Amino acid sequence: MSESVALPLRREAGGCVLEVGPAGTFSYTTADGETGWRQLGFEATIDGEARRAGPAGADAEGDAVVLHLAYPPTGLRERVDLRVLPDPAALTVERTFTHAGGSDVEVGEVRTAPAADRAGVACGGRSPSELRVLHVSNLRESARRSGHRIGPLLCPLPEYPRLIGDSEGHPFPALAVCDGEGAARLLEAAVQQDVFTQMWLLRAQYDPKWTHSIFAEYAAIARDGRGQPVTLAAGETRRLGGLYYQVLPGVGPGDAYDGYLAELGRRYDFNGPRSSLLSCAFYCTWNYAFMHDISAEIIGAQAELIARRLPGVRHFLIDDGYQLPENTPSYDCGRYYPDPGANVDAGKFPEGMRAVSDRLRSCGLRPAIWWSPAMGCRNRLVAEHPEWLCPDEHGRDWSMDAGPERKAALDFSLPEVRAFIEGVLDTLFVDWGFEGMKLDFCTYPFDCKDIRFRHGEGVRWWYWLLEAIAKRISPGGMFQLCGGAPQGNPFMARYVDHHHVGGDIGMGQWHRHKAVSRSPLPLLAVPGRATMLMDVDSAGICDEMTDEENLHRLNFCHITSGALNIGGDLTKLDEPRLARLKRITDRCDRGHKVRCPDRRAYTGEPLPEVLFVDYPPGSPTARAGVAKEVAFFNWDDEPRTIGMALGRLGIAAGAAIADFWTGEPVAPADGQLVVGLPAHGSRMFQVRP
Repeated sequence: MSESVALPLRREAGGCVLEVGPAGTFSYTTADGETGWRQLGFEATIDGEARRAGPAGADAEGDAVVLHLAYPPTGLRERVDLRVLPDPAALTVERTFTHAGGSDVEVGEVRTAPAADRAGVACGGRSPSELRVLHVSNLRESARRSGHRIGPLLCPLPEYPRLIGDSEGHPFPALAVCDGEGAARLLEAAVQQDVFTQMWLLRAQYDPKWTHSIFAEYAAIARDGRGQPVTLAAGETRRLGGLYYQVLPGVGPGDAYDGYLAELGRRYDFNGPRSSLLSCAFYCTWNYAFMHDISAEIIGAQAELIARRLPGVRHFLIDDGYQLPENTPSYDCGRYYPDPGANVDAGKFPEGMRAVSDRLRSCGLRPAIWWSPAMGCRNRLVAEHPEWLCPDEHGRDWSMDAGPERKAALDFSLPEVRAFIEGVLDTLFVDWGFEGMKLDFCTYPFDCKDIRFRHGEGVRWWYWLLEAIAKRISPGGMFQLCGGAPQGNPFMARYVDHHHVGGDIGMGQWHRHKAVSRSPLPLLAVPGRATMLMDVDSAGICDEMTDEENLHRLNFCHITSGALNIGGDLTKLDEPRLARLKRITDRCDRGHKVRCPDRRAYTGEPLPEVLFVDYPPGSPTARAGVAKEVAFFNWDDEPRTIGMALGRLGIAAGAAIADFWTGEPVAPADGQLVVGLPAHGSRMFQVRP
């Protein structure tokens, strides 16, 4: 039941105050008004023109204040649900648009921005020069397959206008403002991405005379990542924006998202909490040895060794390389046309892929397969159905790259294309019998800014593809997103259970390990059990690396608590090296929050020197008597001594500390855990109460 209410209106909860003004603006601040968001209003770009909403009334519906707004003379109306959350204190603002006019309207974007002279974002009277902004894309803003680094994860507030989150990397959609010590004070994040994705336009206010807002420019913007407007027909209703606001009590970056993740968990049924990879590892054929040079014989040999020696590995992922030679490794979905089942290299797989998946099952393993919807331009599908391909923004045929690697994109908004894709998926899952998938090179048709679908927006058809795959995966199977969510967008977790973060480890050399290990830092604070597991790519043994370097890689893969992925030719490993893989796969207990007490990793090179995981009571590791694991890493080319106070690590005085690999006891010195590490060295410890 709704009840009309008068504006202005004030509600308090948890030490914060929501104020709704008569002009349809809102503020959410601490009780003293010194920290939070002041007098923000609602805007939308309609038929190419930016418009500000005008108030048309307000209701109370349960715990929500509902604003009714209008955008005359367009006929577009908006409903805004403002809901105060008590524990932790937070505010959600959700925006739903209805077109009450006659002809169609196009909505290009919706904004939440200051609507008065003294409006904006305040942070307890702190100067912008004292503050930092935390967003995943600070480490990498991507465009197609390339990207550029902005700076450290904790960046100074931008001096010039910066659009944060406008990325094809599917970034984790949360922005925090932190103080100079790295403690988070404000958090703003998306609570839905049904149509539009969330980004922020920011420019710091460095004029010391201006104390009302830390930003000279500020707007929370929801829009299609390609800049393509959404069309609303007469009578149509679409939910186009939703944000979560929280004033934080100065928590570290590792705790900034806790309340937000709890709210997402109440709203969505994510796959991370029920992933089979929380308690087991998987093997992938790509890294450390085979790449695309695989065969039924190679797969069988690896599977039989895993069955004998690595019982903690329960999934087997066949990566790229099973296709016809001309489709390896060109990632060309068009090769599945017209007969998906014919796209197999009969020389390497003479009995077909069903025989391979059956053999894996006979070894007690769940078979999974690599696949990509990426399209080349040199195939029969393109020759016979050029109308199935996406145009660019000018109506011309879209393409990426050049020469034999030139790529096209399928238009998933066409029923004929979706029917073709479903036929391919039925071949993989039904005819060939695979129970899981690694989906690779998958997002550019939906994200590239110069691609256009003929009907509907990119997000709609991206979710269609993910759902089409997810519903075919057997219960307990795995679904990895690769090249599609390297920055942890939680809304993908409605379909997938883990995502590949960073680049490929490849053959496992030190320079590759160091390169790919820069990416996970922002997502260590997002437990896989909350949304989905991240995959830092394969753990394995590289003959070109020293024993210390190989151990560094294994320790990093283990302590980051994501999906545990094993690679390489296991049949060639000697007993000590195989024993190391067995050690980390025997008791998988994954998806816990990983803490980084190394502040320099946040403000400089994102390679943590210290990481630790606390295992909650009742977890497999805690039941085995281990409360915590701590790892120290030397990324330098010279020896280092690294230490940290026991209190900073959360280790109580008198706790028993032992080396993870040898069980050798370790004694702290003067209340600190200190280790001397050789170049590229590491050590990992277990802590018992």
